[in-house]
Amino acid sequence: IDTLEAAMADGRVTGGGAVSFDAAGPGSLRLNWRGVETGDVLRAAGVKLPLRLASRLDGRVQASWTARRAGALAFDLSNSAAAVGRPGALGLGGQTSLKVGDGAWRFEHAGTAGSTSVVCNTRGQLDAGSLAKSPLDGTLRLAAPDVGRAIAELSSAGLPLGQASSVDLGGEAAIDVR
Repeated sequence: IDTLEAAMADGRVTGGGAVSFDAAGPGSLRLNWRGVETGDVLRAAGVKLPLRLASRLDGRVQASWTARRAGALAFDLSNSAAAVGRPGALGLGGQTSLKVGDGAWRFEHAGTAGSTSVVCNTRGQLDAGSLAKSPLDGTLRLAAPDVGRAIAELSSAGLPLGQASSVDLGGEAAIDVR
């Protein structure tokens, strides 16, 4: 495929690639996107979340492989999300990257989900026998300057929080996961 062009609502996706007819052969893929809505991407991928998200995405991905196995993949994705103010949806913003190569991977994200700051840095090695058994290491930090506002944003976006959505919580909270 030399050229691929697609429109998704107000956004645009372009790219191309090459795939070997030999099932074990080499290949490559490149895609660029601009102004693509998060909801459009999730729907196209068949992903259903328990809440509504609102952001516009700009980014790119380049991938190549010499064979169809984890250690033969080189993958580089970068994405920038701009939160969209839409009633009843959680605005997402920030920078994301995912790199895979030489049997290792690294994921980094710094951004916001509504008024909550989200920073994630993880990495690991790919287990060729079972990707689910691949070891990982990293950190995740969530920081909400106003817990009550964060809960209201999640509830308004459709996350079923039950009685937690009616609890009057004030103050800030930070969660670090290592």
